Amino acid sequence: MAVDVIVGFQPVGKTAKMPAGSTISQAAKQAGIGIRSECGGKGSCGKCKVIVRNSNAVSETTQTEKEHLSRSEIEADYRLACQTEILRDVTIEVPPESQLESRKIQILGLERKTALNPSLKKYHIELLEPTLSDTTPDLERLLTCLEREDKNLHSVAIDYRVLTDLPITLRRADWNIAVILWDDTKIVDVEPIAKSSDIFGLAVDIGTSKIVGHLVNLISGDTTAIESVENPQIVFGDDIITRITFAASDNTNLQTLRELLVDSVNKLLRRTCAKAKVDPSRVYHVVAVGNTAMHHFFLGIKPENIAISPFTPAVKRRVDVDAKDLQIEMALGGLIAIMEFTTGMETIVWKSCTRATSILNRRPRSTR
Repeated sequence: MAVDVIVGFQPVGKTAKMPAGSTISQAAKQAGIGIRSECGGKGSCGKCKVIVRNSNAVSETTQTEKEHLSRSEIEADYRLACQTEILRDVTIEVPPESQLESRKIQILGLERKTALNPSLKKYHIELLEPTLSDTTPDLERLLTCLEREDKNLHSVAIDYRVLTDLPITLRRADWNIAVILWDDTKIVDVEPIAKSSDIFGLAVDIGTSKIVGHLVNLISGDTTAIESVENPQIVFGDDIITRITFAASDNTNLQTLRELLVDSVNKLLRRTCAKAKVDPSRVYHVVAVGNTAMHHFFLGIKPENIAISPFTPAVKRRVDVDAKDLQIEMALGGLIAIMEFTTGMETIVWKSCTRATSILNRRPRSTR
């Protein structure tokens, strides 16, 4: 059984507890410290130089390190983080040249007015209460009223978790409700009209080095908050090919890359909602766009064929996924639309928000 060791990182003052035999790179990732690694930890780039303050606490210098480090660097206790195993408690200094610098991220741009043609709609429905002469089930009662308002709404499904709460919701609302419907096919939420409020979507640009999120009011179409984060996958390589190679080498590696993107989207969701003073449960749709590799990483799809002739992706079309399946911390019945980046980001993000994910607040006539 491996003994745990404590790894301290300077000048940031962070620590990580790791099994003995772990590399300095693994400890840095555990501590949330970004160290340059263009080769993704293969030892071929020589960019992950660190200084080991107690050299007897780590493994011997490898031949790979001798090829990338000068004699003076080796004498000064420089090591490659991806090649050096930790044997005992140790303190590591990350020099400036090895630190991942915080990049300036362009998050503002020109906005163009776009006519709303939404996939999600918000209906106000007043239902007749059940009686001894009318014992129509709650869901059928609701679906009948929806179809009465729009004959196209004849094959509507309902999110399972929304269905489990439906009886309580209808009665607490005194049968006066707001229904949020996706693509005229699925009910993603039912709430008392008295407590109903604005609903939101998050447009996310998943770039190779940065990720930007725009929180959009899906009733008015206004952008209410913008936030950005570094793409944390960069510790596995600056370039896409290195990350694809890393993902293809082991199924757990692909899962690691996917989880990093999910964590980043959740972080953007929390930050933008906090800035706009919005509860994340009011976010019903996320539209995420990225290049083909980011598209596959986010969905957890094996990406190796993208990098091998004839360079065939698994999918290029829009993919809609339930938020719960991707562990995105938004509305329970929320949906994620993942699209490949194929044109200007301005066009993709804003047309996606207004045409694919915007919610039109409709107030149909009473069904009483």
